[in-house]
Amino acid sequence: MDRSSDALTLAPPWIAACVIVQMLWTKNFFADFNERLKTVPFVAGDEFSVADITTFVTVDFAAGGMKMNIPTAFDALQAWYGKVSDRASSKA
Repeated sequence: MDRSSDALTLAPPWIAACVIVQMLWTKNFFADFNERLKTVPFVAGDEFSVADITTFVTVDFAAGGMKMNIPTAFDALQAWYGKVSDRASSKA
């Protein structure tokens, strides 16, 4: 049995609403960053920066904590995530 769906079902309605809003925000976040990464190799432009680190952590949290992986249709975001994941510093 999936405990996350049980928890959401048993949660007060305002918590369930917050979760739904957060999931919608995350979908929009993925879409926005996918569009951005179609035009530049890294979040803030041509160089890897703290913006990439922050975005990487956010995507990891969405994938792990919220069970929301990057949709396969977001190819630019998928490619960026793979490139950043391959960096030695992301494995520390």
